Amino acid sequence: MRYLVTGGAGFIGSNRSNNYSMKGTKAIVPNNYAAGKKPERHYDGATYVEGDIRDETRLVRLCRASRAFFTLLRCRGFLIPLNSPG
Repeated sequence: MRYLVTGGAGFIGSNRSNNYSMKGTKAIVPNNYAAGKKPERHYDGATYVEGDIRDETRLVRLCRASRAFFTLLRCRGFLIPLNSPG
């Protein structure tokens, strides 16, 4: 069984991913590492995919490979709509 965990390399998400690994399930963790890579938050049993979740094709593929989807990501600063000019 696989779960997709966005933000799974952050503080809260990494604990969720580790919890799945300890129970014998797999976590798929997409992350753009905007805050930098933190190897201490990577756990055996999880699959880390470097990339941006705004890549719709990749996100759909990851969702289809997963049983459930958990969003635990945090955006820094202000959110800017994707279709925002400049």
